[in-house]
Amino acid sequence: AVAAGLLGGSQPEPVGLPAARGGALLVSSVAAEVASLLERAMEDAGSCANPVLAPKLVEAVSDVSLLWAHLPALLLRKELCSAAHHVASYFNDTTHVVWTVARLACRQHGLARRCGKAAELAAQAGRLSGAALSHMEGQVAGRAEELELLLRGGGIFRGTHKANRDARAREALSDAKGKLTRLAGTWKSVLQPEHFARFFGAVLEAACVSVYDEVTSADDISVAETEALPGILLVLVGDGLGPFLDRRSPGQPEGPRSGDFLAPLLLERAPSFRKLAELVPMFTMGLQEIEEEWRAGRFGGALTADEVCHFIAKVFEESPLRREKVGAILGRGG
Repeated sequence: AVAAGLLGGSQPEPVGLPAARGGALLVSSVAAEVASLLERAMEDAGSCANPVLAPKLVEAVSDVSLLWAHLPALLLRKELCSAAHHVASYFNDTTHVVWTVARLACRQHGLARRCGKAAELAAQAGRLSGAALSHMEGQVAGRAEELELLLRGGGIFRGTHKANRDARAREALSDAKGKLTRLAGTWKSVLQPEHFARFFGAVLEAACVSVYDEVTSADDISVAETEALPGILLVLVGDGLGPFLDRRSPGQPEGPRSGDFLAPLLLERAPSFRKLAELVPMFTMGLQEIEEEWRAGRFGGALTADEVCHFIAKVFEESPLRREKVGAILGRGG
């Protein structure tokens, strides 16, 4: 019945659960019913005078938890490996069941101990949590790998002052942004804000790290390339995080500035997005301006002193002035 309900795409309903960063957990009616079943079984066990039946009811709670951890994953393996929405829904549903089992194990600890099931219930909560995380982390890894294959290798950001290379780099970043935007729209409508920031942030970070590494790993960056690269990078970062935050998360505060609630959470998980954004104006700066911006703290904490100096080494030729500015930024000079 559980598997049939999940395969049938039962309608989700919001269930309020405590969360560190707020938001509601959106779960299917199947998960809500399973959680209710577990609660009723423990209540019946607590009020049961039959010394044989009470342990059986507690054992049933453990068995149903085990079934949930394995049966949906087995029957939905194909969907879980391919559909972002299925994975996120399974994560929410399983998280709800985990909270239910953990709450029952705590509230009915004495009963569980008398029945010899306290440790087993705690273990089942751990297995459930692991099942939910493994599928989400598998999705994250798969999406990140897809973007890394698109953005890494082949010198995609080399020679971008040439029209054909410029077009190739822009197309790759546009494709990557499209994939990220679609994934964000899917996960954001299902996952509560903190979970969305955690999982989507990991995918966004992988994409941004790929671009940052490819751009800054060149032996040197020519003057012509410094003129082309800012416009290319703006394809990905020019609109900020807005394209990824258009849809609402369950429990997200309402209002025109509701995106401000999620942006800091997402940037915690994807700091390299800010690094790329900071690279854009740096390509147009001279050595003196870069040092002044660094001293004034206008790089927003996204780039370290070593990263700024690495950028300088790639863009500016060796000279006494370059050595002076690198030394100043690293704190070895005036």
